[in-house]
Amino acid sequence: MSDRRRSRVKTFAGVAVSVDIDHSYRGDLNVSVLVYSDDLEPLCEVELPTPERSDSEADYRGTFPVDDCAEYAPPAPDQRWSSEGPRTIRA
Repeated sequence: MSDRRRSRVKTFAGVAVSVDIDHSYRGDLNVSVLVYSDDLEPLCEVELPTPERSDSEADYRGTFPVDDCAEYAPPAPDQRWSSEGPRTIRA
């Protein structure tokens, strides 16, 4: 690992995302943050906390750490950030 990259990881430690999803039953959601290259190759994925399946409250909101992807912050043309979800979990 180059010195520049090591420095970059330290610089961007503590990266978090804010999520605000309107949904009628948050217990069936599964949401991930993804980082991919300009060639659409996956670089990193972090699954956000999954609500209990019995959680019948509406909406999924919060700010969640994504430190596992910190080395790819900030977003750039060759490291694009996106979210996947809401995905419905079925038994």
